[in-house]
Amino acid sequence: MKKKQSKTSAKSSGPVAKEPANKHPSFVAVSNQKGGVGKTTTVINLASAWALQGKKVCVIDTDYQANATVGLGAGQYQKIGEKNLYMALENTEGPVLPLEEVVVPTNFENIDIVAACDRLNEVEDNIVRSSLRDVWLEKLLNCESTKRYDVIVVDTHPTLSGFFWGVIAGCHYYIVPCFPEEFSAIGLHKHMRAVESIRENLNPMLKCLGILISNINISNKGDLGSVSYIEEILRGTGIEILETYIPSSLSVRQSHRKGQPLCHYSAAKSQPIAHAYACVARTLSKELKGKRQGRKFRRINCDQILMNEKRVHTSVFSDD
Repeated sequence: MKKKQSKTSAKSSGPVAKEPANKHPSFVAVSNQKGGVGKTTTVINLASAWALQGKKVCVIDTDYQANATVGLGAGQYQKIGEKNLYMALENTEGPVLPLEEVVVPTNFENIDIVAACDRLNEVEDNIVRSSLRDVWLEKLLNCESTKRYDVIVVDTHPTLSGFFWGVIAGCHYYIVPCFPEEFSAIGLHKHMRAVESIRENLNPMLKCLGILISNINISNKGDLGSVSYIEEILRGTGIEILETYIPSSLSVRQSHRKGQPLCHYSAAKSQPIAHAYACVARTLSKELKGKRQGRKFRRINCDQILMNEKRVHTSVFSDD
C-alpha cells in the first residue's frame, strides 16, 4: 500500500487576519461510537489548525468527560453555574439558551468554546426523553452570534444516544476518526448506520468528510496492515479515508496535560503531527461551504460495510 504522509506545514506565527461575519458557517461533528480513537484530539487540533489559518472557530464539547474543554485550557468553565453546555440545556421544559449566552473565549486566538460539564449526563438523560433530542443543537446555534464563526466543531461522547442525535441532525458535515487497529474499525457499520438513519430522516444534506486515520506509525507493518483492513471494509461503501494520516506522538498526552493544542505546545508545534493536522485542516477547508443546497448526497452503503467485514474475516481465517 502506498504510504501517505503530509509534506505541508501549518503557519506557526504571525497575526491572524480579522474576518467579517460569515453568513454561512460550517458545522462539523467529530464522531465515532467507539471510545479511544482520537475524537477529542482531532477536535482540539483541527480547531487550532483552522484558527491559525485565519478562521474563527467555536468548539462545542458535548462529552461530560470535558476533555476538549480541558485540552483547550478552559477547565474553569466545567462547574455548575459557569457558562457551559449544561447551562444551555438544563431546562428541558423551556427554551435552549442561544450560543451567545454560553460561549466563552479560550486562551487561544480565534477559538471560543461551549464548555462541557461533568453533570452533562444528567441533562442528556432528560434530552432523550424530551422533544429536544433531535433539535437541541439547531436551537443552540439559531442565533446571530453563530455567524461570527467560520467553523463550529462538535466533540461527541462515544455513544449513539442522547446528544448524538441532535449533533448529527444539526451538523452539515462529519468526520470519523479511527486508529490503525482492527478493533478500532469494529462496529463502524453500526455507527454509520445510525448516522445514515438520522441523515435520511432529519438531515438529508449531511456529508461525510471521511475517515481520519490517526496515531499511526507508518514504519510499522502492523499499522499499515490495519489501514489496509479498514480500506477493505470500506470498499464500495462511498466512504473515503482522508489522504493525510496523523502520526503517533507522545506529545499528544503532554499537550493535553498542558491544556494546549499541539500547534501551540512548544515541544510539538514543529513536529510532523502538528504539520499533519494543519494539512488535514487545509484539505477539509475546501469542502466546508456551510449548509449545502441542491442535490442530496449519495447514500452510504452500510450493508456493504458489514458484508466486507465478514468477507475479510473469512479470508483471514481461511489463510490461517
